[in-house]
Amino acid sequence: MPYGYLGTAPNQIKKNSGVFSVDDINELEAKNHFGGSMKLITEINASTASSIVLDTIFEGAYDVHLLHLNSILYSANAETPVMRFSNDGGSSYEVGTAYNYGFQKMAAHDFFGEGRHAGTTGIFEILGKGGSTAVRKNHSYIYLYNLGDSSKYSYCTSHNIGSDDAGNSITHWGGGMYTGIETVNAIQILLTGGATMTGNIKLYGLKQ
Repeated sequence: MPYGYLGTAPNQIKKNSGVFSVDDINELEAKNHFGGSMKLITEINASTASSIVLDTIFEGAYDVHLLHLNSILYSANAETPVMRFSNDGGSSYEVGTAYNYGFQKMAAHDFFGEGRHAGTTGIFEILGKGGSTAVRKNHSYIYLYNLGDSSKYSYCTSHNIGSDDAGNSITHWGGGMYTGIETVNAIQILLTGGATMTGNIKLYGLKQ
């Protein structure tokens, strides 16, 4: 729809109907100027990694990040994945009681439940707990908010699909919060039982 004006029309030199052409959108997305554009920040192909570390996240450039965990396979079943944040570029990660999270889960063997936890050592339930055989790979996407804003809490929402340690298909969806009011500039994902991970990890910045 063309723009409309009340009162005196502006002295506009170039014709503008208020509609972006396909070429306009492609050019703006390529320059990362168009709202909703995704910019790949980093990609990791992990192989038997003890933890996944993302220490270049361009937290000052984006209010929203998107983290994809693809085909994550563990070296042992019954593991518990956890996500933690750093305020010193990845030299250390907050492991006290600085996190809150909640989730709902549903499994193929007719199970439905939920969990709510405050004052934890990280944000859990971001992946399934099974995965030592190739058919038990886990997948997740996690939206992260306010990481670079030192005046706000950092939040996340997530949705994953994979398996439990018995091989049943299971999905979790929920969200969490880091209660430190500070800049988050690195992210760590690891398995609390000490197993290793293999898979593809991608971090995007989203232009609002």
